[in-house]
Order: sequence, then structure tokens, then C-alpha cells
Amino acid sequence: MEATIRPFSLQDAPLNRAQERVARRLKGELARFAKADLTKAEVIAEMREIVGNDPDAAEEVFCNGTIKALRAALEKGSDEVAEFMIQLSELGDAKRTFIVDDETRPRPYWVQFGARGVLVRYMRPTQKGLGTRPNFEVGFTLWGASLVLSRAIIEGSFDLARKDVLELGSGLGLCGLVAGTFGNCKSVHLTDFHPMVVANCRFNLELNGLESMGTAFALDWEAPDEVLESVGPTSNDGSGQYDVVIGSDIVCQPEDCSSIARILSQFLKPSGVAIFVLGSPESRYGVAEFPQTLRNLGFKVELKDEYDGNLSWVSSGDGESLDLLVGHARSYGLYLVTRLPR
Repeated sequence: MEATIRPFSLQDAPLNRAQERVARRLKGELARFAKADLTKAEVIAEMREIVGNDPDAAEEVFCNGTIKALRAALEKGSDEVAEFMIQLSELGDAKRTFIVDDETRPRPYWVQFGARGVLVRYMRPTQKGLGTRPNFEVGFTLWGASLVLSRAIIEGSFDLARKDVLELGSGLGLCGLVAGTFGNCKSVHLTDFHPMVVANCRFNLELNGLESMGTAFALDWEAPDEVLESVGPTSNDGSGQYDVVIGSDIVCQPEDCSSIARILSQFLKPSGVAIFVLGSPESRYGVAEFPQTLRNLGFKVELKDEYDGNLSWVSSGDGESLDLLVGHARSYGLYLVTRLPR
């Protein structure tokens, strides 16, 4: 099954209610830009983002009377401003209109597997206040392992029907979003350790109309056991445990293996199954130790399948380099981890 990653724009239709709200926010952002009493230098700086950061193209846009046309559109209303800006965005190298955010300017993309897909909002965070841990940035991009696992879910490789599903190390939340949209599961909850990542996961759940099915909450593997006992929402049956746990590319150091076992002991039901797609040992520290570490701690571990890391079946809808959109590994392994009843 081929996969495509392409930007979301106002021209996409039909939109659900959450997507319509985001589209309205974009229109308001464009209208505020049009109302500003900007100097030529300020206008050119704004236009550089629209025309692909090309100063010459920005200068040309200004000289062609763009601001005069923009103000004329403003007199007709914010919808006309938005449509004008959409047309303008086709100049130069831009060829798309992003939904913008005042603080981090995140970019939503469609991630489509064949004709079916979900929306994920990429983050473009500033460096301020994110933290000093070595892995604090990994949740702000999409990883190849999540594409591999999501494709397997869409192809029906796993039975998620009417089950409570928990995703570990969600990042953008692609696998959980796919499970909630196409897996016919009862509930899906996304987790990560960084508060900005968790907030983005909540946004992505809403963007795909899944906010009534589950939520996102903080789960820090480095936290002590007593902290784990008080983490947010649990499975719908009130047990605090899940039928299925999923995760992609969540082992980056040997200590992660024992942390995952500890998390599974708390959150995976007896006889429940965890489904992980991990980068190869050549690409990720700790993966070589993963099977035996979990077996030593009472879990059954099976390497069910292996995949090439070139992701030749994934393409960018507008020609943007996949290296800018997806983190890679040399290859991937699909592991099934079963919690054995005591």
C-alpha cells in the first residue's frame, strides 16, 4: 500500500468541524496580516515565508501591487482575503497554504495510505523552554516506524475492534490516530513525556474528530513508580489497563527496554498484547537488548516481521523532500509482546 504525506490547505474538502475551526483561524490570521499598517520592509519579510524565503520573489510580489490588491480584498471581507492569499501562495516555491499558529507556526499534513488518511500537525518549536533531555525534540516530527505500524493497522494486520488502545511515545500520534480512525477500537489514548507534545496530540485527536474516543496525557518513563500511579485518564472499563499497547521507534537507549517493561506491567492487561515497530539495532541503541530484557521480566516477545528502511512506498504529495518530513532507520522490526498471566 502506497503512502503520501501532503500539506493540508483550505482547499481540502470536506472538512470536519475541528478542521473547519482551524480553517477559520487561518482566515483570521490572514485578515490580521492584511489590516496591519506595514512598511515595505515588513511586507517583504512577511512575503518571504509565503514565496519560499526567496527575497527576489518577495520583492517582485511587492512591486506587482500586492499590498494594494490585499487592501482591496480586505474591504470585501476576511474570506476574500483568505482566497487572495491562497492564490498568492502559489507563487514561487510555496504551492501551498499552511495553517499558522502565533507561537510555533505548526504545519498540518495529510498522511494517506491509499485513499485513507489522517491529519497530523507537525510542530516547529522554538528552543525556549523545551528542556535539556537528549530526546526532548523527537516528538516534534514523524518517524518511519510510525508509518510502517500505521500501514499494518490499516491493512488489518491486528484485531483492534472494540478494544482499549494505548500508544506509548506518541510524538505526533500517527499510529493512535490511525487506530482510532480505522481500527474500530473502543478507545485510544496517546501519551508522551513532553507537555508540548501531549498538547499537540490532543489537538491532533480533535483535528481528526476523535476527541470523544480518547485523549492524550503525560507519561514519563523516567518518573518513579509512585508518579505513574497518578497519571491521567485510563481505559474505558475503569481498570486502568488496556487490551492493546502500541508504539513506534520508542527504544533509543538500553534503559528504555526496562522502562517499557515497567510501563507494560502497569498498563497492559494480563494476556494483553503490545505491538511495537522499532528501528533496527544498527540504527537505534538498545534495540538489540529489547527482546531478552522483556523476556527476563516475564513477557513473551516475538519478532513477527522485518521491513526495509528506504520507505520507497512513501512519497511527498508536492515534491517536498521526505528527509524533511520523516526520520529514518536502516530497517524496522515488528515485535509482538504478550503479558503472560501469573
